[in-house]
Amino acid sequence: MGLRDSLIRFGERFRLASQRLGQRVQQVVVTTLLFFVYLVGVGATRLAAVVFARRFLKLYTADSTLESYWIEAEGYNPDPDNLLKQI
Repeated sequence: MGLRDSLIRFGERFRLASQRLGQRVQQVVVTTLLFFVYLVGVGATRLAAVVFARRFLKLYTADSTLESYWIEAEGYNPDPDNLLKQI
């Protein structure tokens, strides 16, 4: 085994070690960036909801004495004969 073989083997090992290091750095960077993108996206949605007074769930303003949170549809009067024809 000569010097040339040792250098070739060192080069291959160095390349593999560099590749593994690059993949690990990539995983950390991508995870960190996605975390911040998630925080900004959720934070912006929350701020927009607060600014425009949008309530996605009306559970905290509902009457606690009711048995259900079901809200009846307004302006919907189906024709029973028409409903039977759909089957």
